[in-house]
Amino acid sequence: MLRKRFFCPKNNIIIGFLLVVNKFIVCQRHCWTTFDTKENYKILKELDDRYANVRQNFHDTVGGDDFDKEMLMALLKNRGIAERALHDAEGDWTVIPAGINLGGYCMMKLPTSMLFFHRMKLRNNTIFRITELKNDFKNLALHARILLNDLYLFGSYDVTTATKPGVLGYEPSFGQVEILLKNVKYTVEGRYRLLKNRLNIEMIVSELHIPEIMMMYRNKNSTEEVQLKEKNIAEFSQKLKADLDKWLKDYFNDYLMHYVVADDKNFEKYNREKTEVLNKFTDKTIDKIVNRIHEIKANAVRLPSFTIYIAHFKEIRLRDGVLRGLDNIYRRAITTANTERDYTFWNVDTVVGFSDLKLIYRYDAILKSGLPPVTGTLILTADELTAHMRLTSVIDSGDTDLSFKFLEQRKPESLIVEGPANRMISNFKLILERHIIAIMSNTLMHNINMLSTISRCVPLLTAYTGPKDLDSYNKIDENDNNIDDNEINNKNVNQGNEELQRSSIEQPQTDKILIGTTSSEPVRSN
Repeated sequence: MLRKRFFCPKNNIIIGFLLVVNKFIVCQRHCWTTFDTKENYKILKELDDRYANVRQNFHDTVGGDDFDKEMLMALLKNRGIAERALHDAEGDWTVIPAGINLGGYCMMKLPTSMLFFHRMKLRNNTIFRITELKNDFKNLALHARILLNDLYLFGSYDVTTATKPGVLGYEPSFGQVEILLKNVKYTVEGRYRLLKNRLNIEMIVSELHIPEIMMMYRNKNSTEEVQLKEKNIAEFSQKLKADLDKWLKDYFNDYLMHYVVADDKNFEKYNREKTEVLNKFTDKTIDKIVNRIHEIKANAVRLPSFTIYIAHFKEIRLRDGVLRGLDNIYRRAITTANTERDYTFWNVDTVVGFSDLKLIYRYDAILKSGLPPVTGTLILTADELTAHMRLTSVIDSGDTDLSFKFLEQRKPESLIVEGPANRMISNFKLILERHIIAIMSNTLMHNINMLSTISRCVPLLTAYTGPKDLDSYNKIDENDNNIDDNEINNKNVNQGNEELQRSSIEQPQTDKILIGTTSSEPVRSN
């Protein structure tokens, strides 16, 4: 009976369909770029096992409950003030700035407008609670959980209407805004480096969770509080997290500067071998990323177009945008790694740099007088940009996800205005400094983050194919931005299909969450 059912035509169709789908899924899976994570994890696992006793002895000698307690008490006593900051303030901790500067080129997208922030600061005397502080010297890691009760961001803003994608209306409108971040949970993992009997934090890997966000406009007539979601302040939270990471890294490195580790030749040998393996693996990974960038021609990335309506001009159009130099990527820190979820996932982290990035737009400033348009080129040059690069691998299968998160720009960018507008710079200096540079800088950061998709079958980076042919300024394609959106939407659909197909093979790994658990019992509060 079972044999007859097996060979019935209906079941044959179903079985054949499943075989075709399975074959298609496997083919799609193979189009993802691989990074040999499984092989390198085995090498490091064997290294860890071989030096297991050495690692445990080092932890017992250097660390322990006493070390953790001393570090915690020092952090509370010093109020989290790094020695270098206290030195710059000539010993007066009350004049130390908060250090969180969200000004410059920070934007917030609201339903019908864009807010451009400048001179925004975190209020001093922020209260925090430490719910966990623990060192794991076997794996050269520091774990901490910090609750930042209330973060008050206060500063100035400039608003521009945004009725549809790529179209902005600028009318000078300024004010002050206060943003309250409540019950912020900051989960930290510091990666140690041992060098010449000295420990220092090489990098901070963290997660920031902001459950409640309130915003209020502080003008003559203050408005009621408006509740926002985390996605509304995505740019804020990224900058905030980067600055919080820098704060803790500076503090702990200043604290460890006075701490000398006893000689342990065996552990130093282990640490040196592990670092060498990880650095070589990362360098090969970067080479693969560069080759992939060249393969999809993403060394020149097409950028969306913008139209800005502004006083003194009928409109300013930014078109034929191109970003060059994403392939100028290099490793600028040692590589560290850890495992999580009971050895389910393996994370490899490092800091990469980008040099000689150029973001170029052609502009058309169309005058209200009816005279011919003012045309030319805007060239934004940025150097020494850094980003956090992470490879997250499923240990059993070796499947790997790549991510990039923009960190900071170590050198100020420079903007060159070519064309007749250079002689009329005073007419649109404000819009140039506050809006156009902000748009270009955020576009640059966005595309660095989009390198996270470079290993996928359909990366979300559109190759630049050259300037569009225009018979006259009246024929500027106002839908250019929408064309880019459609291309990205199509890629998102294709990428979504790939991820669904991939997840059908990796069902046990689909619920991966990279957020640490929170502790309900505070250890100390200040």
